[in-house]
Amino acid sequence: MDKMLVAVFSTESGAYEGRKALQDLDWSGDITLYGTAIVAKDDAGTVSMKQKPDNGPLATGVGVFAGALLGLLGGALVAPVGAAAGAAYAAAATAGAAGGALGGSIIDATHYGFSLDVVDEVSTYLVPGTAALLAEIDETWRVPVDTRLGELNAVVFRRPISEVADDQLVRESAEIDGEMRDLEAEIESANAKNKAALEAQLDRAKKRAESLQKTVSERLTRAKTETDAKVNALQEQLKHANEDQKARIEKRIAEVKADYQRRSELLEEARPLIKEAVRP
Repeated sequence: MDKMLVAVFSTESGAYEGRKALQDLDWSGDITLYGTAIVAKDDAGTVSMKQKPDNGPLATGVGVFAGALLGLLGGALVAPVGAAAGAAYAAAATAGAAGGALGGSIIDATHYGFSLDVVDEVSTYLVPGTAALLAEIDETWRVPVDTRLGELNAVVFRRPISEVADDQLVRESAEIDGEMRDLEAEIESANAKNKAALEAQLDRAKKRAESLQKTVSERLTRAKTETDAKVNALQEQLKHANEDQKARIEKRIAEVKADYQRRSELLEEARPLIKEAVRP
């Protein structure tokens, strides 16, 4: 199952050892490692990015998750030069720092397992002098990761990658479609004074619908890009896997493809509603 993992270590060097442990497990086929980042809290209590997400589509999940975490912990964001994930986690951190827990960036981060309870849990253990390893992984069972990170005395949290954010887009699409239909019906029977106010509301609703239309299209594109990148990463693992490892990796490939199919079908539900809402 595809998950976002946070492991808190007593030292920054421990977090780097943890990353190496996950890389070893990826090589052995016990897990598939899609991306990592490391944040640390200094003696003054400032949380900052130490190892930034790598370039490429597989950095997006960790980037958004790290940005939201940094923002809500009041961290210092250091954007990675040229990194594809930079804009994503910068936007998430900005929304978090502004208290926009229900803003678009934070809602988007919920897809990658981020929630306010994660902040509470991590902040309990992320005391001055400690560091946290953030990673998006696909694991068949927990034992390999728990064993290796346990040897490094890490405190480990997991959250499944979910469809919560996609569900919300579909709900918002239906709500906007209904709101605009109601406004249009009221405008038909309104007097001149009320009609102007209703038309202004309709115009604002249409702008929200147009913004939502763009978000849905971006989400669909990103889902396809991430899926292709994950399948490619898994196929690379197959090249040096033994027979037992191959069975696990092939199962992950099937799950990644099935997850994309579910996500794309869910997001496609929003398209007709939005298209109707933004009609001329």
